[in-house]
Amino acid sequence: MTASKRCKRAVIAEALRARVADQTYAPGSKLPRQEEFAAEFACSITPVMHAFGEMEASGTAQHTQGRVKVSGDRK
Repeated sequence: MTASKRCKRAVIAEALRARVADQTYAPGSKLPRQEEFAAEFACSITPVMHAFGEMEASGTAQHTQGRVKVSGDRK
């Protein structure tokens, strides 16, 4: 992974965490599609996928039926 993609992934992941923390995305709510985040952050879908993966790994979100939802058990 290149430094710019790693940096972009970190920016996206931090934005997602902040939106979960301020209840923009409440527990149980679906996150917007990855393509929407890619457009918002002017990047390819790859760093968005990595950011979503970080959220899943930390338990902040979970993949269900092709969509990512905010977990009720936020860490």
